[in-house]
Amino acid sequence: MPQKESVERVKTDLEIEEHLPMQERGWKAQAIGLYFILAMVATASAGLYGDGPISKKKSTENTTTVEHQRFYRFQSRMELKVELNNSSKTNGATVAFPAKYLEHFQVDSILPEPEKNVVDGDHVIYYFDGSGNFTITFFLIPRSIGAIDGSIAVDKSHFELKHFIFP
Repeated sequence: MPQKESVERVKTDLEIEEHLPMQERGWKAQAIGLYFILAMVATASAGLYGDGPISKKKSTENTTTVEHQRFYRFQSRMELKVELNNSSKTNGATVAFPAKYLEHFQVDSILPEPEKNVVDGDHVIYYFDGSGNFTITFFLIPRSIGAIDGSIAVDKSHFELKHFIFP
């Protein structure tokens, strides 16, 4: 049976308290801490805290694609992209958010600028002029921490949005 490796105990004439068991516990704690830091770096590079492959969510319905981040950071500028293929339409597009969803975000800017926006009951509707393929980008700043669920309606298509905002 292999013997457990440990620190060599040396007997000396000096009266020094070595506390070797405490030193061994410290080394174990150091190893656990190192693995924890490596796990944090790996999950951050994968996008668990925003801007990465784990965080990016892309949904497509009919001729519309919505791309957003599932994980993001509090008070950081986040992009929500809506890609439209309106080759058969010439009257533009509408994008509607529930007002309850927008309470959790500050709308920093929208590219291109909407033709107009209207509050209709419990929804905020943005009207865009354009035809063919175009992309609308909403720049949102989270004002809440934790899980945020909502939806977006682009013309007749509905998309679910789920975010987790880290402090």
